[in-house]
Amino acid sequence: MTNHDLQAQLVATEKALLREKRSRMQVELQLEEFSHRAYESKVLLMEAYEQASSKQVHLQFLSYLTSDILSEKSLDELLIAFIEHVLKLIDYKYAFHIKYHHEQPELSSALLKVEQNAWNEFKLNDAMLSYIIQFKNTNHDEWQFTEYENCFFYSMKQLAVSKELLSVVYPLSTTESGLIAIALDKIENKTEFFQTINTAIKQLTSAIFRRKTEEKLQRNYAKLKTTYDELHKTQKQLLQSEKMASLGQLAAGVAHEINNPLAYIKSNLTTLLDYIDEYNGLLHAIETLIPEEQHDKINQIKIERDFEFIEQDLNQLVPTTLQGVNRVKEIVDSLKSFSRADDGGDAQKMSLAKCIDDSLKVVWNSLKYDHKVEMLIPEDPPLIILGFYGKLQQVFVNFFVNAAQAMPNGGQLTIAASSNVLQHTITITDTGCGMDEATQRQIFNPFFTTKPVNVGTGLGLSVSFAILQSHNVDIQIESTVGVGTTFTLIFPRT
Repeated sequence: MTNHDLQAQLVATEKALLREKRSRMQVELQLEEFSHRAYESKVLLMEAYEQASSKQVHLQFLSYLTSDILSEKSLDELLIAFIEHVLKLIDYKYAFHIKYHHEQPELSSALLKVEQNAWNEFKLNDAMLSYIIQFKNTNHDEWQFTEYENCFFYSMKQLAVSKELLSVVYPLSTTESGLIAIALDKIENKTEFFQTINTAIKQLTSAIFRRKTEEKLQRNYAKLKTTYDELHKTQKQLLQSEKMASLGQLAAGVAHEINNPLAYIKSNLTTLLDYIDEYNGLLHAIETLIPEEQHDKINQIKIERDFEFIEQDLNQLVPTTLQGVNRVKEIVDSLKSFSRADDGGDAQKMSLAKCIDDSLKVVWNSLKYDHKVEMLIPEDPPLIILGFYGKLQQVFVNFFVNAAQAMPNGGQLTIAASSNVLQHTITITDTGCGMDEATQRQIFNPFFTTKPVNVGTGLGLSVSFAILQSHNVDIQIESTVGVGTTFTLIFPRT
């Protein structure tokens, strides 16, 4: 091979090497570019993953908050849960929660959360209270950074050893606001973080307002229901009062209608009694004028006609009938006094003994067959008080009727009285079924009754209680189940 050939081959080899070098450089450039693009893609992918993870955490935070808002947690529990969710969001463990009162800062309260420990209440000092006052009209509803230099948060700096402090003020009511302060070192994705927690505080504020509104509605509903129940009770009492008034008018009318013929009957019986006396006198006078020989014949006629029995019976029949008429008149007079309203006038001097006696006459038919009535009321001193006769008669009638109903199989009713310089004491004792303590506590409540449905109204003793209270009467109850009951009524003397 000649030099020329070698030279040509060398030149060709150099050109081939140059082409290979250029090709390698192009491949290396392409590889470097691909590696760069792969790195950038990885970075973007990691950023996207971190953003997605962050969004998921924030969405989970908002989801937990929404779940708490919709739960049955109390307002205080909701506030604490909210702060703890924020602490988890930033992975930190130190927070203040202050509820402060605008007009009375001394009523404010504060809680401190340190790591895994429970929330602890601590007392606010004067410097802290002074700091609180500046928030009186400040409800930011947005989180902001706070300087540690303020004395209010200096203790947190000592505890948390953190760089920054995040706080927010939000309204609790027209007179109270809340302050949340959280220690933290750093925050990633501040923009997104603040968007999330500001959205959360607005949701919390809205939830507080809704809770307060619901509580107010519940209070108003409870008041309205109470008012409705009271109105319903008053309506029933009014209806019962109208019935009692109608019954009183009916009793007065019946008493008036009975009194008129009763007066005729009594007058005629009295006259008949006089006529019988005259007739008996005439018969005796005639017998003295009859000859002796006719006496045996007349006596025989008397025996045949049972004249002696007729004469004796006639002398008893009219007086006993007159006694019955007087008894009817007493009952009618008792009905008339029972029907008196006693409204619009002043209390009058009256006899408790007579009032009790008249009341017994009204209810006597309920007692006379199966019950023994014992009256232990002395004539001296007289039981005189200032009162309303008709109303107190209604009271005693209620007590006597209830006593009879408590002794369905019979028993004894004892009415006793005693006096001293200050008061008259009346005791009404029955040997009936008695009452337990729960019944005794409710016995004077309107509409309370131990009777079956549609039997009684449950108003008798409640009305009696009101009447006795208006007379300044002290009422005491002693009762044993299966033994009986004693009502003690202590009336002030005139």
